[in-house]
Amino acid sequence: MNATELLALLRSFYRDKLAIRQRHVAVARHVAHYDFNNTYQYVIAREDVQLNWLRDAITDMGGALEEVSEPQIATSGKADAAQAELIATDRDAAQAFVDSWRPRLEAMPNARHRTLLRLILGETLDGDDLYHRRVTPPSAASRTAAARERAALRSFISVRVTYGRTPAASTFFAPDASARSRTSASSRPG
Repeated sequence: MNATELLALLRSFYRDKLAIRQRHVAVARHVAHYDFNNTYQYVIAREDVQLNWLRDAITDMGGALEEVSEPQIATSGKADAAQAELIATDRDAAQAFVDSWRPRLEAMPNARHRTLLRLILGETLDGDDLYHRRVTPPSAASRTAAARERAALRSFISVRVTYGRTPAASTFFAPDASARSRTSASSRPG
């Protein structure tokens, strides 16, 4: 595979991945369920990073980038059913993308670009697992379990953010403390 063929392959992969990202943006506008929409936002952000990697690889080789417009999504039926249909379509499209590209990557002689594309394919399926685990509307029991899981995650995040702060440091950031007390609070020994 020469440089021109490699560039064509990277551009084709970029175009396909950008089309998936644009569809995710369009679908996220129709997904009202909080958890699913947040997951779409996470997946879109990750795809933006992947597309930046691809842009860099293409422009380093002197290639030009193509743009893909956001598709128009039409939904029909009740909100939960329409949402489930959109998510299922995205799940199938992600699997088809991976299935179509995986064999083509193995023929790439350039290890750097092959590794990059493999990573993107792996993350495509990881993102797919994130937002397709619960395609069907959750039952009351699973909603309660999901609420407990979110509360535990918030607690974990809160502990991670506040870990290591001392009372003196907390006084330093207190909004009602005067400038003198902030200075003295931050300079007090442990």
